[in-house]
Amino acid sequence: MVPKAILSAVSMAKRQYLKIPNTNIYRPYIGIWLSHPQTEKKTPLIQGLLDSGADICTASKELALWLGISFDDQDHLAHIATADGSISKAVKKVVIISLEEDRYECPFLFVDGIPPDQPILLGQAGFFDHFKICFDRQQKAFEIF
Repeated sequence: MVPKAILSAVSMAKRQYLKIPNTNIYRPYIGIWLSHPQTEKKTPLIQGLLDSGADICTASKELALWLGISFDDQDHLAHIATADGSISKAVKKVVIISLEEDRYECPFLFVDGIPPDQPILLGQAGFFDHFKICFDRQQKAFEIF
């Protein structure tokens, strides 16, 4: 369960969807930081896409390597199907996700083949299971409780 401090820090006024550059498309992004508990390396503020269709949080394998996460033959490789129907290899690792002033451990699939410039997906396991999220697509806004 998420400590009340996280809920109070994250819960706030409606946040606006962000416009994807050079398009008329708006999506629900939230600023987060990721860090690795062993290396203590932390990303700058990055935008994570709230993706209610994603089973688990995902990011590129390059981001994991940047955080100093090591991979070896003992790691369990998963095969995941992406929205476009392609199959990719992924490794599940736990990182620390920070929102506002609070942080918690979060499972991530680091996927081989996702370009590093693709958004981090915040999915059901690791993000949605910690919060209540209310989307207001008509107003291009959302709230996190």
